[in-house]
Amino acid sequence: MSKIALAPNGSGTGTFTLASPNSNTNRTITLPDSDGELLTSSPIKAWVNFNGLGTVAIKASVNVSSVTDLGVGRYRVNFTTGLADVNFAYSIQGSGASPSTTGFSYCAELQGYTTKAAGSLSFGIGYPADNATKDLSDITVIIVR
Repeated sequence: MSKIALAPNGSGTGTFTLASPNSNTNRTITLPDSDGELLTSSPIKAWVNFNGLGTVAIKASVNVSSVTDLGVGRYRVNFTTGLADVNFAYSIQGSGASPSTTGFSYCAELQGYTTKAAGSLSFGIGYPADNATKDLSDITVIIVR
């Protein structure tokens, strides 16, 4: 049977509940880890789904404090906890008609609008055929590192 050994920190007051896995290997987990995160098993460091029409409204998110409207089809996703550096990957998807179109979906991150920072990602999204940014009703951004 696996065992769990605890070494308390005299100044901490939090309670951790741990369940022992079925394992024959000893492991040490220090909380929080070096990235300041509780667990690092997921490479997804942040994600957000938001409505970009009119007043930007976050529908759901993890590690995103806000989304800033930078103009038509241009946004900045601000991270609650910044990343260590700008060496992260991202994916941007969007759909939903903008006020200037009717009833079709499109998505493309447009070149020339993207800026990566440890605390945010700025981008432009729209229809690649005319290379114009467009506001969309359903935009999802995923940050992986």
